[in-house]
Formats: sequence, structure tokens, C-alpha cells
Amino acid sequence: MKVPNVLAIDAGGTMTDTIVIDDEGRFTIGKAQSTPYNESIGFLASLDNALGYWDMKTEYAISSLETAIYSGTTMLNRVLERKGSKVGAIVTKGMEHYFRLERAKQTYMGYSYQDRFHAATHIHNEPLIPEEYIRGVRERIDVMGDIVIPLYEHEVKPAVEQLLDQGVEAIVINFIYSYRNGIHESRAKEIAQQVLAERKVNIPIITASEFHPIRGDFPRMNVVTLEAYAAEGSRAQLRKIDQELKKRKSKFDLRVYVQSWRGN
Repeated sequence: MKVPNVLAIDAGGTMTDTIVIDDEGRFTIGKAQSTPYNESIGFLASLDNALGYWDMKTEYAISSLETAIYSGTTMLNRVLERKGSKVGAIVTKGMEHYFRLERAKQTYMGYSYQDRFHAATHIHNEPLIPEEYIRGVRERIDVMGDIVIPLYEHEVKPAVEQLLDQGVEAIVINFIYSYRNGIHESRAKEIAQQVLAERKVNIPIITASEFHPIRGDFPRMNVVTLEAYAAEGSRAQLRKIDQELKKRKSKFDLRVYVQSWRGN
């Protein structure tokens, strides 16, 4: 009798594929329509489809598995379809136009060489954080990590309050040279958490110096923005799949496959 050993899941925007491998290396493949509102539904349908070729019950298969690996486009689709969280940002005063500036390549990618030379034909992407949800506060850390201008703490609290009044669901904090010294971001986060406690609000506060302390300001801003905008919703989908596996007596935690890719 076949003993299922490994389960792999690939949840795409249209279809969810599963592959089950038994203890002798034999495998079966299933496919079902993806269910973006609750990926566990499409996953179970795809798994049932795969196990149908072996005339096997889902409960037996899951209880026999040693591991399950997930790969999917949940987070990417959330970004592309603009269905992420409403995010606010607190940045160094004067840097409120991060997303308006973009990077040059983002405005002409895919254009002919002739059009690349004419800025009038370039397209500016709609930012994940609109400028009205970005607040600047005065502070400055220099390139060596030394404090040049102390954090104007009295500007942080109203910035957080204004963003909360606008209904943001997460706040990111990204100051210049915070990768060298994150003291101002840490203090701003403390103040923000105090405001949340006063208002009895529970939303994520993500600082760039903690989450992704790299040198470039704009790449750092992009990473923390994506984390706040799309990551938590994606984690919720993974938790649903893991919970469904646990209900069916799985003995492992769902693992996630991450492909590393570097563009030109």
C-alpha cells in the first residue's frame, strides 16, 4: 500500500497544483481552481483530486505525511492587484516624495530606445503608499551613524495620530542612514506604540532599521512597504492551510519555499 511521504503545493492566481510523493518515490498530481479569498479551500480540492488517482482518503494521506512545502503567488498577486493593507509612513523630513521620485528604470521599462530618451512618454506607477499617507519628522543621522539633528519627538505623536485618523492599517518608519544607527527609528516606534495604546488600536509598526537595514534609502523603503502592505495577509492564508492540515492530524508545520532571484 502506498504511504504518502511528501506534499508540495503551488498556489497560483488561477489554479492550485499539488503533488504527493510516497515512500518509494511514486507520485500523483492534482489540480483545482484557486480560491484567493481562502486558499485552503482550493488546496484541499487539489489534494483530493491528486489522491483520487490512488483511491486514497485525504485524512489518511495527511496523517502519513512527513512534511508539506508551499510555494505560491499570494503576496505577489496582492501587490499586483492592489489589494493590500492601507499603509502609512513616517520618514525624515524632506523625504516625503520617495514614491513620486521612484527609480528611473521603473518609468521606462519595456520602452523603445527612442522613448527612453523622452521623459514625456514615461509612466509613473501608482504608489503603494499615497503621498497623503506619508509624514515627515525632523531628525538626522549622518553617514557615520552619528546624531546630527536629534529626533523632534514632539512631531512624531501628531504624525501617528493623523495617520490613524486616516484609517491606516500599518505604519512603517524609515529614516535616513538608519541602517547605521536605528536609535531614532526605535524611539519613534516607542512613541507610536504609546499612541496606539492610548487609542486602544492594534496595528503593526515596522521600522526599517530592524526589518531591513540596508544602505539604500529607496530599496529599504520599498522592502518595509511591501512587508506592511502585503505580507500579513499572505501569512494569514498560510495559517489557514496549516490549520486545515492540523485538523486532519498532520504531524508537521507547513514549510514555505522561497526562490531567490536577482534581476538586472
